[in-house]
Amino acid sequence: MLRTSLFLGLLIPLAAWTRSLAGEEAVREIPEVTTLEQLEGQEPHGVAGGWEVRLGLGDAGADAGPWKLLYCLAKHAGEDKEVKCTLKGDLYGQFLGPVFFTRGEKAESVGKMAGKWTLPAEGLYCALILTAWEGNEVVSVVSPEGKVLARATIKVEKPGVCYWQYFATWRTERPQGEPEWAAMSKAYAAHPEFDGLTPLPPPAAGGALPGRIPAGEGGFPLKLSLEGTAFVVQSATKVRDWADLHLLARWWVNGKPVVPARSGLAAMMQMGRRVSYAKEIKIAAGWPESLGEVKAGDKLGLQVLYSPAMAKPLPREDGGGQTTRSISMREAGVAATPLLSNRIEFAVTDELLRARAGNPKDQ
Repeated sequence: MLRTSLFLGLLIPLAAWTRSLAGEEAVREIPEVTTLEQLEGQEPHGVAGGWEVRLGLGDAGADAGPWKLLYCLAKHAGEDKEVKCTLKGDLYGQFLGPVFFTRGEKAESVGKMAGKWTLPAEGLYCALILTAWEGNEVVSVVSPEGKVLARATIKVEKPGVCYWQYFATWRTERPQGEPEWAAMSKAYAAHPEFDGLTPLPPPAAGGALPGRIPAGEGGFPLKLSLEGTAFVVQSATKVRDWADLHLLARWWVNGKPVVPARSGLAAMMQMGRRVSYAKEIKIAAGWPESLGEVKAGDKLGLQVLYSPAMAKPLPREDGGGQTTRSISMREAGVAATPLLSNRIEFAVTDELLRARAGNPKDQ
C-alpha cells in the first residue's frame, strides 16, 4: 500500500510537469464569494496592460431569478486614476472590466472590434449568468489575448422560476398630458443586465456585494405608487427613463404570484429616441395578459425592478453559443445596480378596466 501511494504521488506532479512543458496551465476555478473582503482575498490573475483581476461567483439574492452573479475586481499597477484601454481584434465574449467572460470552456472569438475607452484604475464589475436550464452552465473568464484565466461550472438540477417580465411599452401617440409609457399588454419573462464597463459602487465594510436583489441595505431604492390611472416610479438616484427597456415587473393576482411565459423571440426595440434621465417615470395603468382574466374587485400586486443595462428576454430553451452586447457609455450619477421597488396592492375598479382598455396595443 505504501508503494502504491508513493507511485501515485509521483504521477501527479509528473503530469503537471508534462502540461507545463507543453505550454499549458491549469485553469483555476472561480470561487464562491459573498463580500468584498472575500473577493479581495482571492489570488489575483495577471492580465496584460498592467492589470490584476480577482474573480468570484455570488448569489443573486432572494428576489432575483434563475441567475448568478460573476464579479471581477480589477486594479491597475499604474499611478493614474484612469487607464486608457484599446482593442483592435477579437472579442472573446462580453466585457467584464479589462477582461471578457464567455459561455463554455474555451476562448473562442465571437467577432471583431476596434475601440478605445477609459476605465478607473480600480473598479468592481459584475455580470449576470443565467441558470435557467437544467444541466451544467460553464462560464470562463478570458484575457484580451484569448487566454482562459478561470472558469466555473454551475450545476443546475432544478432551474428556479422567473417571475420578472417586461413592464411597459412606448406610446408613439397619446392624449396630451398622458404618460408616454403604458403597461405592456403582452409581456414575456425577462431578466436584468449589467454594463460590463461600468464599475459598481463598493459595498460597506462587511456588506454583501452589489448586484443582489434586494441590495441588502434595507428599504427600497425605488418608490412605486398608483396615482389615479397611472403607476408612478420614483428613484433617489438618476435612472435612464426608457421604461420599456429598463423596467421589469412582477405581478400577483389575489395574492398568487404570476409566472410569465418565456418567449422564443428576441425583444424588439423602438429606436430613434433621445437618451434621457429622470428620477420619476409615469406609466399608464394596466396589466399584462399573463395575469389571466382580471375583473373588478380582484386584488393585484405589483413590484418593479430597474435594470442598469437594457433588460433581456428569458428564452424558453438554452440557445447555446456565445453572445455579445453593445458597449454602453459610463454615465456619472446614473444607477449601475438593479433597483427594487416596494410592493403595492390595489383593487381593480371599473375606472382601471376602462383605462386599460383605452391603452394602445404594444408597439
